[in-house]
Amino acid sequence: MPTFFHGTGLNDAQVIVQGQIDVTLSGGEFGQGFYMQYSKRHALTWAYRRGNNINGAPCVVQIVINDLEYGLLINPLYIDDVAGPALTTFLESTNQKYTFIHGNRYNSIEGPIMGNTARTQQKLEGQQSQDLLNGPNTTRTVAP
Repeated sequence: MPTFFHGTGLNDAQVIVQGQIDVTLSGGEFGQGFYMQYSKRHALTWAYRRGNNINGAPCVVQIVINDLEYGLLINPLYIDDVAGPALTTFLESTNQKYTFIHGNRYNSIEGPIMGNTARTQQKLEGQQSQDLLNGPNTTRTVAP
Protein backbone atom coordinates (compact mmCIF):
# COMPACT_ATOMS: atom_id res chain seq x y z
CA MET A 1 0.00 0.00 0.00
CA PRO A 2 1.44 3.39 -0.91
CA THR A 3 2.23 5.43 2.20
CA PHE A 4 2.57 9.18 1.94
CA PHE A 5 3.09 12.05 4.36
CA HIS A 6 1.57 15.53 4.38
CA GLY A 7 3.09 18.29 6.51
CA THR A 8 0.56 20.67 8.02
CA GLY A 9 -0.69 22.26 11.24
CA LEU A 10 -2.40 20.15 13.89
CA ASN A 11 -5.79 21.83 13.46
CA ASP A 12 -5.81 21.12 9.72
CA ALA A 13 -4.46 17.62 10.36
CA GLN A 14 -7.53 16.84 12.45
CA VAL A 15 -9.78 17.87 9.55
CA ILE A 16 -7.75 15.71 7.14
CA VAL A 17 -7.95 12.69 9.46
CA GLN A 18 -11.75 13.03 9.49
CA GLY A 19 -11.76 12.63 5.69
CA GLN A 20 -12.44 16.23 4.78
CA ILE A 21 -9.62 16.91 2.31
CA ASP A 22 -10.44 19.57 -0.27
CA VAL A 23 -8.00 19.41 -3.18
CA THR A 24 -8.94 22.95 -4.26
CA LEU A 25 -7.70 24.70 -1.10
CA SER A 26 -3.96 24.56 -1.63
CA GLY A 27 -1.33 25.03 -4.27
CA GLY A 28 2.35 24.48 -4.84
CA GLU A 29 5.06 23.74 -7.35
CA PHE A 30 2.69 21.88 -9.70
CA GLY A 31 -0.42 24.01 -9.12
CA GLN A 32 -3.62 23.55 -7.17
CA GLY A 33 -4.03 20.25 -5.34
CA PHE A 34 -3.26 18.16 -2.28
CA TYR A 35 0.46 17.50 -1.87
CA MET A 36 2.12 14.48 -0.25
CA GLN A 37 5.56 12.92 -0.22
CA TYR A 38 7.26 9.67 0.76
CA SER A 39 9.40 11.20 3.53
CA LYS A 40 7.87 11.82 6.94
CA ARG A 41 10.92 13.84 7.96
CA HIS A 42 10.77 16.12 4.93
CA ALA A 43 7.01 16.63 5.38
CA LEU A 44 7.58 17.69 8.98
CA THR A 45 10.45 19.97 7.95
CA TRP A 46 8.13 21.62 5.43
CA ALA A 47 5.50 22.19 8.15
CA TYR A 48 8.10 23.76 10.47
CA ARG A 49 9.37 26.03 7.69
CA ARG A 50 5.83 27.31 7.13
CA GLY A 51 5.86 28.52 10.75
CA ASN A 52 2.95 30.86 11.44
CA ASN A 53 1.37 30.12 8.05
CA ILE A 54 -0.10 26.83 9.23
CA ASN A 55 -3.12 26.20 11.43
CA GLY A 56 -1.76 24.81 14.70
CA ALA A 57 1.47 23.16 15.78
CA PRO A 58 3.52 21.58 12.94
CA CYS A 59 2.76 17.90 12.43
CA VAL A 60 2.51 15.21 9.75
CA VAL A 61 -0.47 13.24 8.51
CA GLN A 62 0.29 9.71 7.32
CA ILE A 63 -1.86 8.73 4.36
CA VAL A 64 -2.07 5.09 3.28
CA ILE A 65 -3.99 4.42 0.07
CA ASN A 66 -5.23 1.07 -1.21
CA ASP A 67 -2.94 -0.02 -4.08
CA LEU A 68 -5.72 -0.94 -6.48
CA GLU A 69 -7.67 2.26 -5.92
CA TYR A 70 -4.54 4.40 -6.22
CA GLY A 71 -3.73 2.63 -9.47
CA LEU A 72 -7.16 3.53 -10.87
CA LEU A 73 -6.47 7.26 -10.83
CA ILE A 74 -6.64 8.60 -14.36
CA ASN A 75 -3.37 8.61 -16.28
CA PRO A 76 -0.74 9.70 -13.73
CA LEU A 77 1.73 12.30 -14.95
CA TYR A 78 5.39 11.89 -14.03
CA ILE A 79 7.44 15.09 -14.18
CA ASP A 80 11.24 14.96 -14.35
CA ASP A 81 13.89 17.32 -12.96
CA VAL A 82 13.66 19.55 -16.04
CA ALA A 83 9.88 19.71 -16.54
CA GLY A 84 9.17 20.13 -12.82
CA PRO A 85 11.14 23.34 -12.29
CA ALA A 86 9.94 24.64 -15.67
CA LEU A 87 6.30 24.16 -14.61
CA THR A 88 7.01 25.80 -11.24
CA THR A 89 8.64 28.81 -12.92
CA PHE A 90 5.70 29.15 -15.31
CA LEU A 91 3.13 28.97 -12.50
CA GLU A 92 5.02 31.50 -10.38
CA SER A 93 5.49 33.94 -13.29
CA THR A 94 1.78 33.73 -14.21
CA ASN A 95 0.55 33.74 -10.59
CA GLN A 96 -1.19 30.34 -10.98
CA LYS A 97 0.31 28.28 -8.12
CA TYR A 98 -3.07 28.15 -6.37
CA THR A 99 -5.32 27.89 -9.41
CA PHE A 100 -3.62 25.79 -12.10
CA ILE A 101 -4.91 22.27 -12.63
CA HIS A 102 -4.17 19.82 -15.40
CA GLY A 103 -7.88 19.34 -16.07
CA ASN A 104 -9.39 15.97 -16.84
CA ARG A 105 -6.15 14.62 -18.26
CA TYR A 106 -4.52 13.71 -14.93
CA ASN A 107 -5.53 13.14 -11.31
CA SER A 108 -2.06 12.36 -10.00
CA ILE A 109 1.16 14.24 -10.70
CA GLU A 110 4.48 13.02 -9.33
CA GLY A 111 7.75 14.88 -9.60
CA PRO A 112 10.82 16.21 -7.83
CA ILE A 113 10.57 18.65 -4.95
CA MET A 114 12.30 21.85 -6.07
CA GLY A 115 13.90 19.94 -8.96
CA ASN A 116 15.66 17.50 -6.61
CA THR A 117 15.06 13.98 -7.96
CA ALA A 118 16.08 12.50 -4.59
CA ARG A 119 12.92 14.00 -3.08
CA THR A 120 9.61 13.20 -4.75
CA GLN A 121 6.18 14.72 -4.21
CA GLN A 122 2.72 13.73 -5.33
CA LYS A 123 -0.01 16.20 -6.15
CA LEU A 124 -3.56 14.89 -6.31
CA GLU A 125 -6.18 17.01 -8.04
CA GLY A 126 -9.74 16.60 -9.23
CA GLN A 127 -12.87 15.02 -7.81
CA GLN A 128 -11.71 11.41 -8.30
CA SER A 129 -8.59 12.09 -6.24
CA GLN A 130 -10.53 13.94 -3.57
CA ASP A 131 -13.02 11.07 -3.28
CA LEU A 132 -10.15 8.59 -2.95
CA LEU A 133 -8.35 10.65 -0.29
CA ASN A 134 -11.53 11.00 1.79
CA GLY A 135 -12.98 7.56 1.19
CA PRO A 136 -12.81 4.16 2.87
CA ASN A 137 -9.82 2.99 0.79
CA THR A 138 -7.54 5.55 2.44
CA THR A 139 -6.32 5.62 6.02
CA ARG A 140 -5.43 9.05 7.43
CA THR A 141 -3.67 9.38 10.80
CA VAL A 142 -1.57 11.99 12.54
CA ALA A 143 1.90 10.45 12.49
CA PRO A 144 3.58 9.97 15.87
